Amino acid sequence: MKVVLLFILFSNFLFAQNKFDSLTSKIKNLEWMRNLKNTENKGEKIQLIIKKIKTDSIVPQNLISNDLVLRDGEDFSNKCKILFFLENNKHLILFDLNKQPNFSIILNVLNQNTVKEINLLNIEDATKSYGGRGGCGAIILHSDKSKLSKQIGELQKKIKKGRKKKDF
Repeated sequence: MKVVLLFILFSNFLFAQNKFDSLTSKIKNLEWMRNLKNTENKGEKIQLIIKKIKTDSIVPQNLISNDLVLRDGEDFSNKCKILFFLENNKHLILFDLNKQPNFSIILNVLNQNTVKEINLLNIEDATKSYGGRGGCGAIILHSDKSKLSKQIGELQKKIKKGRKKKDF
């Protein structure tokens, strides 16, 4: 019984460490934002954003707290996530794949044709707009609604066709 309990505690410890390790510090997020800002090619910017959304989605927002401490005394309060929004028809949609895993389908169709503009909000502006959650900045992708909707529809059809073929 003790062995099982120790195994469960050790597994939980390792699982928690992996989640915390995937968070990025404010400094690294600032570096990432600078890199994105300096990237001139819109397609490259979109690919960097998609990769970052996927990476940041490893850790749920509720694990980001000012009173947690990582191993070796590392302060957890300097860890954060950049907020990513998709503006579609005057509505902002928060890209949080932990809360909305189905939004991952949208990542598959983000490209130079579906994204009209990319706005980067620095920490100060993001915090004013979104409170503490904006503490690492925010990025707003302005979409071309008709092109985005069309590509999402086409992708959904392909997925449905693929499922039907597997059923036989």
